[in-house]
Amino acid sequence: MKEYDENDAKEKGIESNPDITDQGKLYDTSLIESVSDSPEFFKKMIVLFVDTVSNDFELLKAEATKNNWKEVGQIAHKLKSTISSFKVDSLVPYTKELEIGKNDPLTIIKKLEDGLLKVLGQIKTDYKQLF
Repeated sequence: MKEYDENDAKEKGIESNPDITDQGKLYDTSLIESVSDSPEFFKKMIVLFVDTVSNDFELLKAEATKNNWKEVGQIAHKLKSTISSFKVDSLVPYTKELEIGKNDPLTIIKKLEDGLLKVLGQIKTDYKQLF
């Protein structure tokens, strides 16, 4: 995973929290950076990622409470694609398990939630001026 580059962030007009960057990244924005044509677009993609992941995960939990496992699988598939765009590789196995209905889904959902909270928290700290 690409380490956070403070100079690159400054060029994009983004200030970071140096304390969190020393702890290692849970995500990687290199794919977004490679298609970004402006700092504004990059910032929009950061916010869109956080909003999309948050909303989709809430939908996933709601469907799980209704035991609607087919819908959980479909939402997990969408989440897998979204988190892959930010290279959150540590959470992809959970989305795959939910997608195919493997093992205990409620335990997997809890693990996914714990991981997402860490990732989203780190992003919101790194780009606090956007949130």
